[in-house]
Amino acid sequence: MDAAGRDAGIATGTDTPSFLLTVRRYDNECPQHRHGAPQPAPAGLPNCPQPWPSPKACPWRPVRPGGKGNPGSCTPRAVQLRFHECQPTIPPMTPDDIAQRFQESGEVKMQFVHAHADRMVTVAALLGETVRSGRKILLFGNGGSATDASHIAAEFVGRYERDRMPLPALSLHAEGAAVTCIANDYGYTDVFARQIDALGCPGDVAIAISTSGRSPNVVKGVEVARRKGLVTVGWTGKDGGALATLVDYLFLVPSHVTARIQECHITLGHVLCEMVEESLVAHAS
Repeated sequence: MDAAGRDAGIATGTDTPSFLLTVRRYDNECPQHRHGAPQPAPAGLPNCPQPWPSPKACPWRPVRPGGKGNPGSCTPRAVQLRFHECQPTIPPMTPDDIAQRFQESGEVKMQFVHAHADRMVTVAALLGETVRSGRKILLFGNGGSATDASHIAAEFVGRYERDRMPLPALSLHAEGAAVTCIANDYGYTDVFARQIDALGCPGDVAIAISTSGRSPNVVKGVEVARRKGLVTVGWTGKDGGALATLVDYLFLVPSHVTARIQECHITLGHVLCEMVEESLVAHAS
């Protein structure tokens, strides 16, 4: 970084420096390359990190601040663009990188199962007794956790591997009209709590899924479930957040990576489905 760059207040090290530049085109190259061949950077700005052979190879990219302009479009008047100095393009993942992701996922799952296997047996027995006695399972979460809730509810209502009676399980985000009505009239924090208040009965099981344990609507849903006498189960990760102190049965994945947590959650759901299914078949025989 030269003195002019420092004087202009451009950060160094791991910070991401940015600057404003008024131009008459919106280009996909850095200001040093926007007229074709490399040229000195504008006054007070750092030079392009490397002598890239062509503008298209330059790692800098402009970002239009606001608006709906498309990259590469021209404008008839001068516009102000914000450019960010970025790292060179990240190379594609190698087979070794891919194998590492699978290894990490497997390691997290093994740590999890060593810590929670006994609790899985307990909760599977609880779920089996719940559905045999005519009570139901309510599952809820946001985003990827919402799809996990729907996935596991479908395994219970349909089947996992064995033919058996359908089991009463509901995913609370699946009813779009109810979710949007509650969110619109009361706020998104209430989308699960109000459904649990309407549908939950003492002895039902509420399975709350949140990778951080901090989702306000999930936490509020558990609070209402406890007040109504439901048994509460939490699937979470990281430090467990508020969810860790609220639920009767906690499953906490030992990872701070959302993807690894979600991968463990769906495996947990599958194993619980299998255990419940086996217990129902054994009970029926």
